[in-house]
Amino acid sequence: KLNEVCENFKIPRFTKSDIDFIDEYVQVFTPLAQAITLLQRENSMFMAYLLPTVASLRKKMSALLTENLRYCRPVVESLIVAINERFAGMEEEKHLIISAVCHSKFKVVWIDNEVERKRAWDYLKNELMRTSTIEKASSGEQSGEDEEDCEHFFNFETSSSSASWEQEFVQYTELAPTRSLDCLKHMPLLKSVFLKFNKGPLNSAAVERVFSIGGTIATKLRSK
Repeated sequence: KLNEVCENFKIPRFTKSDIDFIDEYVQVFTPLAQAITLLQRENSMFMAYLLPTVASLRKKMSALLTENLRYCRPVVESLIVAINERFAGMEEEKHLIISAVCHSKFKVVWIDNEVERKRAWDYLKNELMRTSTIEKASSGEQSGEDEEDCEHFFNFETSSSSASWEQEFVQYTELAPTRSLDCLKHMPLLKSVFLKFNKGPLNSAAVERVFSIGGTIATKLRSK
């Protein structure tokens, strides 16, 4: 088809080397284009996607170095360096890690290092415990002293109810990764954590740079 186009416009045909270069170029830049498109989509996009997308992109780029690239190997090497520089430090940001781990699609599957996986789970565990403490304190403040005294007198709660954050954590870790967020309906504390860390682009200069195109950050103009 390219040759037909060339003939129609009366321009020189593409050589085999030209075709091979185009094929390699597409092979190299397809993962990058997919990552950019994914992070800029309007629907069902959460901050949770950022670190897993970067991790997947880096892995795909590294895999390209094992291919028999004739023309674009320097491009791949430069892209890997650019990705590492662009996202330097982001993979250490606690709020970004929690946002990904509390999304049932990703959890910790995007993390290769076992030590870093444990750290990510610990971040989520601590946040669940913190959220549980805050919600209990808030619930206590809303009730009057007389009512609170009565509640303490008629307190039939078992020890299992006071450890609900632990139960949610264990239940969540045992679930297989899934695209559906329906599990949050049965885990109120995890849902609170998810909404806190995935309500939208965070006020971080580093994150803003990811979504920034021509000075426009996370707006519908990104798709125009």
